[in-house]
Amino acid sequence: MSMRSILRVLLLAALAWGTWHVLGADDGPGGPLSVAPDYADPSDPHTGDPRGVGTDASGSPRGVDSPSKTPARGESGGAAAVIEIHGRVVDSARQPVGEAAITLLVRGHVRAQAASAPDGSFVVRTPAGGGPTPERATLLARRDGYAAGTGDVWLAQALAITAEPIVLEPGHDLRVRVEIDGQPSPFATIAVVGRVGANVTPFATGAADPAGVTRFAGLAAGLYEVFATLPGRGRGMVHARLPQAEGEMAVVALGGERLLDVLVVDARSGQPLAGAEVLVGDQRTLPAPTGPGYLPALPPQRTNARGRATVRGLGLEETIYVNVEAPGYVPGVWWRSGQQIALPGVSEITVQLTRPRSVMLPIYAGAAGAPADGTPLAVELSARGPAPTGPEISARVDGAYVQIDGLSQEMAVGLLTAPDGRTARFLVRAGEDLGNAVEFLRARDVRVRIVRPGGAPVPDVALHLQPADGVGSARHGSTDASGVAVFEGLASAAMAVHLQRGDAPWGGLLLGRIDLAGEETEFEFELRDRVEVRLTVTLDGQPGLPARYVVLAAGQPVAPEEIVEQPGAGELELAMRPSTDGVPFEVILRAEGYLPAAFVCDPAAARPYALDLHAAGRVLVRVSAPPDGVYALVLERYLPDGERWVPTVSQVGPGAVPHDASDGVHAFDGLVPGRYRAIDTRTGRATDPLDVGAGARSAETALDLSASVDVHGRVFGPPGTDLAQALVLVEGRHRPSDPSTGIRVSREGRFVVRGIRGEALRLTVRHPMLRSGPTVRATGGGGVVELRLEPGPTATLRLAGDPPRGTGVTGSSTSSLEVRLLRGEEIVLAVRPTLADGAYVFGGYEPGTYTLWIGLAAGSAPWERKGVELGAGTTDLGTITPSAGATLVVRALGRAPGASFWVSATALEGPLYSRHAASGADGLQARVAGLGKGRFRIEVRTAGRDLVHEQVVEIRDEGETLVEFD
Repeated sequence: MSMRSILRVLLLAALAWGTWHVLGADDGPGGPLSVAPDYADPSDPHTGDPRGVGTDASGSPRGVDSPSKTPARGESGGAAAVIEIHGRVVDSARQPVGEAAITLLVRGHVRAQAASAPDGSFVVRTPAGGGPTPERATLLARRDGYAAGTGDVWLAQALAITAEPIVLEPGHDLRVRVEIDGQPSPFATIAVVGRVGANVTPFATGAADPAGVTRFAGLAAGLYEVFATLPGRGRGMVHARLPQAEGEMAVVALGGERLLDVLVVDARSGQPLAGAEVLVGDQRTLPAPTGPGYLPALPPQRTNARGRATVRGLGLEETIYVNVEAPGYVPGVWWRSGQQIALPGVSEITVQLTRPRSVMLPIYAGAAGAPADGTPLAVELSARGPAPTGPEISARVDGAYVQIDGLSQEMAVGLLTAPDGRTARFLVRAGEDLGNAVEFLRARDVRVRIVRPGGAPVPDVALHLQPADGVGSARHGSTDASGVAVFEGLASAAMAVHLQRGDAPWGGLLLGRIDLAGEETEFEFELRDRVEVRLTVTLDGQPGLPARYVVLAAGQPVAPEEIVEQPGAGELELAMRPSTDGVPFEVILRAEGYLPAAFVCDPAAARPYALDLHAAGRVLVRVSAPPDGVYALVLERYLPDGERWVPTVSQVGPGAVPHDASDGVHAFDGLVPGRYRAIDTRTGRATDPLDVGAGARSAETALDLSASVDVHGRVFGPPGTDLAQALVLVEGRHRPSDPSTGIRVSREGRFVVRGIRGEALRLTVRHPMLRSGPTVRATGGGGVVELRLEPGPTATLRLAGDPPRGTGVTGSSTSSLEVRLLRGEEIVLAVRPTLADGAYVFGGYEPGTYTLWIGLAAGSAPWERKGVELGAGTTDLGTITPSAGATLVVRALGRAPGASFWVSATALEGPLYSRHAASGADGLQARVAGLGKGRFRIEVRTAGRDLVHEQVVEIRDEGETLVEFD
């Protein structure tokens, strides 16, 4: 891979916290594709943002080049816009490959198809999405005689994209045998699954011959999962790595068949719903539209007149994810409620579906005024998700409110438009039927003019406008011969104007902001001349350039086309446009395997600069994988001030497919000096601590997870208990002092804990309203562990300033408030209370005298009171008035303006909590508010998340405390 390509991969990593994920593995295999149906774009189950916006193995998006077809001025890239992806298919000798079938995949589903011409070129066309965030997609090329080749692209709106060449390599054969009790199983259906980018994708399907054997040709080298199924015998799976050794076969063993009975009911009436569609998947093959679904494919099931559907052909020891859709109802999907999950041993689940809800939005009387009562409003949602199955969404003005009907999204962000063109942007959070107040603005056309210093117009400049508060669609445009780009119908209060980077599908250099609150419609920005710098780089004193690096100027990455390399001499010629107006700015060089280095560039002084990069610490972890290959490896760093371990780099996410690390070795690079350990968060098993120094040779260690085993359990409580609010705690693994840690429990009370065979676990359960029964000792290998919840006393409290409730408007069932009860220094209870009619209610404690500690939202200091008596019944704690608390002012000394940084302050005494803040526009000062008294560990990081300063600070009063660093 060329340095230019590498920079393209790494460019935006600095904007994504800059954490290097040195995986030492393939990105994923390529091979024949079994075409999956096209589904609606789903949203991320945790954030509501469009999926496909995650990063690749380097933590970065890549592959979007400068538009070869300039969009119309001010074009927003709506549903009618078409994205053209231009690419080329070549073989390993870089010779063109014609007649290759090209497939564009998004999350394993086919979005578009094309074929390569005799010269290897191709064009794939696909409609642009309607959301503001680029989608990550994968191009897959197939031709007989080759293994499939892949490449990632980012689908930015209204852009033509030039993809990197797709290389087709010679293919390999995968030989599979299916067995039942050690005997060949003929006629089983087999599916070969691999990873394309971050997506689990079906590559090939087939059937076993009478000897139970089949062969799949033309697969690329890499790791695959092979699934097999046979009616009445369920499903089995085995991992297979290509190329196979001579005579080697992947053997899939089948056992008994598992049936799952799904009951679908109306959440309000409890009546069964006939004709609902049930789709399933497991932890690897998530249900559509998020994943390809259970493989080999199972047909969708529909509920009968009693609201029941039976899913057959499932494996015995699998966690099954279930999605349900019914006309007129919000889809019941596993990521929304978390309850459409059937753990191993569960044969029946109940799914409750709700109808789309109505929400009310208070109207704030702004300068444009509100439309008249009864005015219909058009609704445009900016977040994409599964297509609603209920009535079409509609809205109207209802007195002092806007009423939106038919909302099926849990969290919705969008735009309301009146017939006269006035618009208002809205936000409705999950569980709420009262959204944020809205203000109507008059949409206006805006002219943005780009000039050189001195006033000369700059034509053909691609611009990107983003709402300053981050809510709403981005707009793209290009300047004409007079240097003007016209953007029509802008409705945000303020827009940030960026110079579009050729490699970035969203904004690059920030030129400034336009304020739409006033009457101005024409804005002018000066495109500063490039600052040209010659930089000499040495690696531990020797001239040379690192293999992977990124350069940041005033906190923003320098584009690859702005860098000219002289690798042998270790020289870089940089032509930068920093977002500073002629004043000195900071340049940071971040390189994989080295500690970051920086210098201050003075645009007025044309002189060469030099940087010496010092090798960073490196840890290699050799993992003996569990039988199912699933683990969650995290590297932790020890903080002696707080005497605790904190996560540094996550290598394999919880529930992820097995990571294809070469020989099972995971590499963690770019480490600052300190003490580290690697831990599997699923089992709690960790390596011995390793001392890592800058420039030291790699520290190596091993983690044996081969004896991992699942412990199945069930929680029981009084009739009517919402068991889904319970969390199971493993002693030594989960902190009782942290209300967010623990293992989730299903609505039926079932849970699974991962342990090590032969090692005992001590389990207890936590619930915000009930107290736990006795702690239970358990080991894996048989039976179901039972934990019990018991009735107990409760307490209520209110917050001064909370909005009135009890009038049909309710908040979320569980609040973000944290309540902790202490005896001395020991935290005996930590829960998030339940919110009902304006009161926060919690239980789970024994009657007695406690110190009551309440963690409030950021910006408010924790509230604490000693000697609080909690009785055996219900205790009313009254109303609490939050305090802003102390403010930590962190100031940079000797740094250039515009070099932004981030600050975190973590309490070292009492209950653990943290506050965070970013530096202001000048990049010289950050203010961290909402701190109580005590000692705090302060960490200062650059925009690329490099640690540049850390210290312990004591806060004695509620005023301001100043911290300065160089």
